Amino acid sequence: MTMTPSSPPPNRLKVAQLIETMAMGGAEHLAVRIANHLADHGHDSHLIVLGTPGVLSAKIQPGVHVHYLHFQRASITNPIRFALSLRRGLGLIRKVVEEGRISVVQTHLPGANFFGLLLAWRRTTAVLATIHNNQEFSYGELDNPILYRLRKWAYKKILLKTQGVVAVSDEVKDSLVAELGGGIPPGTGFVW
Repeated sequence: MTMTPSSPPPNRLKVAQLIETMAMGGAEHLAVRIANHLADHGHDSHLIVLGTPGVLSAKIQPGVHVHYLHFQRASITNPIRFALSLRRGLGLIRKVVEEGRISVVQTHLPGANFFGLLLAWRRTTAVLATIHNNQEFSYGELDNPILYRLRKWAYKKILLKTQGVVAVSDEVKDSLVAELGGGIPPGTGFVW
C-alpha cells in the first residue's frame, strides 16, 4: 500500500514533542523536524513548548498542533519556589496531554526530560526521553556536588521509568553510561 503524506496512516499516532524553548539549537530543530514529519505523514502531531514562540516557530508546519505554555521554571536555588513551579509546569503539560489524548511524549533536553520523568511516574502517558549531548550533568554556573548527584539520580530513574531513552549518537549514549558509572539498571532500554 502506497501512502501519500495527505492520507491518514493505518495506525494513526498521537505524539507530542516536549521542548523548553523555540530558540535556535540542535534539539529544538530536531523536535520541530520530528513534529513536522509526523504531521506530514498523517499522524496527530503535537509540539509542546514550555516557553513562548521563538526563532524556530516559523519552521513549524500548519499540520502540527503547537502548545506554548508560557511557563518558566523557578531556580533550584530556592527549593520551595522550584517545587511549586514544577507542580505548575507538570499541570500545564498534563492538561495538554490529557485533552489531546496524546499517547506518547518525546522529551528533549534535561528540563523536558525531568518533566517526562514526572509524567512517567504519574502514568500520564508513555515517555521517550531524548539525550542530545554529553553535557547532561552540567548545571553551568550552578554546578555543585549536590545538584550533580540529584541529576545523576534523576537520569537513572528516567532510564527505569520511561518507555525508552533516545541517544542521538553512540558517543552520547556512551557518555551517559560513563556518567552513570556504567551501571545501567537491568530492564532499561536505549532506542535509536
